[in-house]
Amino acid sequence: MPGSLTNNVALSGDGKYLIGSYPTLSGGGSAYVFDVEEIIKTVENPAYALKTRAVEKFNPNIIPTGAIPAVIAIGGNPLGLVAAAPDDPCLTLIEKIIALGKELKKRFDDLRLDDQDLYNRRYEITDPPVPRIPPLSGRRTTVTGDPGSWKGHIKKYNEVKDDLKKIAQGT
Repeated sequence: MPGSLTNNVALSGDGKYLIGSYPTLSGGGSAYVFDVEEIIKTVENPAYALKTRAVEKFNPNIIPTGAIPAVIAIGGNPLGLVAAAPDDPCLTLIEKIIALGKELKKRFDDLRLDDQDLYNRRYEITDPPVPRIPPLSGRRTTVTGDPGSWKGHIKKYNEVKDDLKKIAQGT
């Protein structure tokens, strides 16, 4: 890059792109993005005399087109780069455990409070549907449809509990 000095580079989290920081002598600058696979193909090609020209002059595919920007205008002097890592499987697992834990608590509370008196009004899943009544506990609810059955709630509670158990056991 004429008139600029590269001061650092970073590899994208997925390892596909090299991002180079190019501050200019005038105090501005940008970050440029390069396709790592295309760089490797070009560097490994013995037909190119890389000492005479920049690598992207031999292979214009090094500079990405389409959804990946070739230049990231950062509005200042880019003195440091950090690239985000790809999805962390541990974080994804923790988020799933937290979501299942919240759902398990909600289902437990629904059974404990039995706001729709399902234990007395619709115990079996096969019993005919019953109309929704104002919550016995006084809790606000946004559910307006069929309240389900007592055993249906137990079944759903057990399904969530089993999903959580599978994660805990690593199966």
